Amino acid sequence: RTSIATSNAIEYKTSLLKLVYSLKISKNFHEFNLNAEGSPNIEYRLSNSFDLTIPLTDKFSLTALGTYRVGQTYGGFQRNLFSIDADLNYDILDQVSINLGTSNEGDVAKSNGVDSNLSAYNENTSVVRLGLSLSL
Repeated sequence: RTSIATSNAIEYKTSLLKLVYSLKISKNFHEFNLNAEGSPNIEYRLSNSFDLTIPLTDKFSLTALGTYRVGQTYGGFQRNLFSIDADLNYDILDQVSINLGTSNEGDVAKSNGVDSNLSAYNENTSVVRLGLSLSL
């Protein structure tokens, strides 16, 4: 139905890169404890994100965003999730850019609960995308 959240960020910027760390805490309010697929809904979530931008030229840049989320279901079970996005960006105009990138997300641990499932690219779960952005 809704959620409340608070977040904060710190930024480090030089001529070679920009790095932003953000922390977000949220509380969700769902009508049901399970979603339509039968998976438990997340009641509380703590997200840590690192956003890196590396300008290559005046028009080209590389960006990467990594997020680690710890959630707690309404039943009190913990869920650890990750997402990784990486893009090559080209500024066509001041307010128009295109990007080519990839995204991957999933559980932090494999099904055995021990081995790491973290990967920037996975042929089974990653998405490759091409985008156009307009900033007003």
